[in-house]
Amino acid sequence: MVSSNLDESLTHLKGWDCKTDDNIEQNPIKQKHFVGAFTIIQFHCGGIEFEEVIIYGRVYEVHCDFICEHAYITNHFFHLKPQFCYTLHNQSFISMHLNIYFNQVCKLAFEAYDSDLFQTTIGYSHYAYSLMEQNPNIKDSINYKTLANLYHNLGFCYMKIYEIKKGFYWLKKELDIYLNMPKVKDENLLTCLRFLGYIYYKLRQYDTSIDYCKRALSIWIAKFDINHSQFGHLYTMLGIAYFRTEQFDKGQECFEKSLEIYLK
Repeated sequence: MVSSNLDESLTHLKGWDCKTDDNIEQNPIKQKHFVGAFTIIQFHCGGIEFEEVIIYGRVYEVHCDFICEHAYITNHFFHLKPQFCYTLHNQSFISMHLNIYFNQVCKLAFEAYDSDLFQTTIGYSHYAYSLMEQNPNIKDSINYKTLANLYHNLGFCYMKIYEIKKGFYWLKKELDIYLNMPKVKDENLLTCLRFLGYIYYKLRQYDTSIDYCKRALSIWIAKFDINHSQFGHLYTMLGIAYFRTEQFDKGQECFEKSLEIYLK
């Protein structure tokens, strides 16, 4: 196998299962080499099964059985034995028989995000980011709206799987792009500020959470429906942050506003 994420995959609890032949007692990994950002691994075993994993690169099957379940290959799958035999358990298997490009991987990441496949979105998004980092020429041609969406999706997905600090990292990168763009959609900026306000609250940085929530509220009041339940949630979070900083009068005011919205 040739991949940029093999070490991560092989240490993941659900990442792989290796079925060795009876006469093989040694470690199933026969050889491992590093070439740039990629790892090349030869397995000395009769079968490899991958579950809930993305392989960023190529897979070569030579005299073994290759089984995928909720697994993705982002480049080529090569079968190199006379009788082709691999089992596909669902329709999520992707084999792209062409050179992979940044925009193609972004498209896969966005499709996974739209389908609420959070781990898959994270995998494809990181692969797209690694392509950009490895090729400086890509950076100059990237639509920054696409890049902001990529960062946002990463941040949101990490929040959904409760990896708050990782979500914070990518949402901050998204915000940095917005702050340097001449024009930003109010909805995108609002969502980014709201999520960052939530993350700062979870990190117990209540003063900073208050600042981000207030910035989000100012956009919401000026541009969007103030009777929406999410608007009430934002007031509730701001009220709790005020209480945490012992600003009880302001906290009470926020709770009263959120209750008013919920009762409408």
